[in-house]
Amino acid sequence: MEQTNSIPEIKSFVESAYKNIETTLNKSFNGTTADLYIFRKGKNFVFPQRDYFFIYDTGNETISKKSVEEKHEAARNFINSMYKMPKALRFSVPNICSIFIGFNGFSEEVINLAEYNTRSVIGGEIHTIYLIDIKNKVFFGQGINRVPFVVDGVTTGLKLEFKKIDPQNRAFYFVQEIAKVIIK
Repeated sequence: MEQTNSIPEIKSFVESAYKNIETTLNKSFNGTTADLYIFRKGKNFVFPQRDYFFIYDTGNETISKKSVEEKHEAARNFINSMYKMPKALRFSVPNICSIFIGFNGFSEEVINLAEYNTRSVIGGEIHTIYLIDIKNKVFFGQGINRVPFVVDGVTTGLKLEFKKIDPQNRAFYFVQEIAKVIIK
């Protein structure tokens, strides 16, 4: 498969722009390989942050919904196997993101998969899929999570956005920065 050559550029960018980052090229796990694996850790107040990014450069190839689902599920299983506590009881919640970079766009079926809301009532894990379409200069994903602002039991029209606390938002802004670097 011919790649877009974005992986070295992304690796260099994240290593210079972010603290507490670990990167691994060609990370093999659960029968698949990510072109680039990024682990980022930090803290908000007393809560530990653990962000895991699995990046796949699909180049000019068309990637199927099934392939995206399988790679993402493999990443989730790999990360969740490191956590001994059941999801509902976790103090440290993994934020697992699969990022697919392509030059010729993605099918509507794959875009719908990336935009699907994966938040769970059980909690214990946040997971998202992002698509970066280099040719069309766009990226797809679940977007930003905003929380309704409530005053004295009444929901106002305002919604709060927690850029650094909410894992989905942290991932969104991280992927946005990556997209800016590789989309020219």
